[in-house]
Amino acid sequence: MFFRFFGFCAVTAALFLLTGCGPDERNNNGTGDSVKVSMSDTGDAELKAVFNMQIQALKGKNSKEYLTTIRVTGLDSINALNYFESVTKLYDLDYIVRDFKVLRKDDRTAEVEVEMEVRRVNGPQFDDHVAITRHILGKTREGKWIILESREMKFTKLNQLPGR
Repeated sequence: MFFRFFGFCAVTAALFLLTGCGPDERNNNGTGDSVKVSMSDTGDAELKAVFNMQIQALKGKNSKEYLTTIRVTGLDSINALNYFESVTKLYDLDYIVRDFKVLRKDDRTAEVEVEMEVRRVNGPQFDDHVAITRHILGKTREGKWIILESREMKFTKLNQLPGR
C-alpha cells in the first residue's frame, strides 16, 4: 500500500510531460537521477507545468518545490513533507507521463487525468507500475495553479500488462 500511495502521489503525477526519460535517455545531474521531462503540445501548458515542476522536485529530491505544487495546510503539510522525505531517501524513480487529458477547465479550477509510468532506478523492492490518476487543480490567490485533490483511478503493475 505504501508503494501504491507513493505511485499515486508521484502521478500527481503528476506530472510532468507526455514523454519522459527511459533508461537509455537519461541526463545525469550528478546524482544518477533522470531529469529530462518533456511535454507534448496537447492539453493545457499551464496545467502541465504544475506536474512538470512536481516531477522535477521528486527527481531532484526538493521538498520545498514539491510542496509548492500541492495544497497543504496545517498537519497535512507536515505529513506531506515527512512522506516526501522518507520516500525520496529510499528511492530514485523515473516518471514517464503517457497521457495527459484536460477534462474540464474554467478560470479557477480544472480537472485533469494523467496516465504515468513509474519505474525504480535505485532503492529497495518497488512495484514498477502505470497509474491513471484524476487531479483537481485550483488557482491560488496569486493566480498560480496547484493540485488540490488527487484520486487514483487505476493501478497496474508493469509485469501485469499484456505483452510484458
